[in-house]
Amino acid sequence: MATSRVATADDHLVPAPHPGVWHESILFLLTLTAAMPLLASLLSEDAAGHPLAVFAPLLESRLYRQLTGALGFGLIAFQASLSARRRLGAARRGLWRRWEGWHRHAGVPLLLVALAHTGGRSGYNLNRWLLLCLLVMVLLTQASHVLKAHLWSRARPEAHPRQADLRRNQAANSDEGWLHQAGLQAHVMLAAALAVLLLFHVWSVYYFG
Repeated sequence: MATSRVATADDHLVPAPHPGVWHESILFLLTLTAAMPLLASLLSEDAAGHPLAVFAPLLESRLYRQLTGALGFGLIAFQASLSARRRLGAARRGLWRRWEGWHRHAGVPLLLVALAHTGGRSGYNLNRWLLLCLLVMVLLTQASHVLKAHLWSRARPEAHPRQADLRRNQAANSDEGWLHQAGLQAHVMLAAALAVLLLFHVWSVYYFG
């Protein structure tokens, strides 16, 4: 997909980083909808109570829990592998651009797998922190995509942008922009915490049986 470009206050060109505000907003609503049962469980005092009725009979099967857990682990590993794109040469840039698109759209499937695996229960202790970390990372990331798409749309030439619009777009959508860098660092820290908690979760499941 070709990207449009806009001139910034410093006469730099910033590529359009998203399909559009409506696309990102709809994706955020889907993400929030998938997260709602898990958020409700986190806010409940009975975190390890009854699962959602549709998942209750399935959770009786150890094989089902293992398969959904493995699928969730695989999705998270796939997401983490995006960092490897920097090691590839220019000849593979098209492939990794598509890979990055898949990475950005994997939040909803990941939350649905988490919902299926837990039955809508957040659990206790590290399991609770694992789920909280996942929800914060996915929702914060998608909300930032909506904001960045909005700021980019305001900086388009046909929108007759002001200098303030250009500066905000530069901050949000350029690689060196402070808003982009702040969001990136927050995402990396949450992803690292998620990876550690996930490994503890896998170890505890198989160690304690």
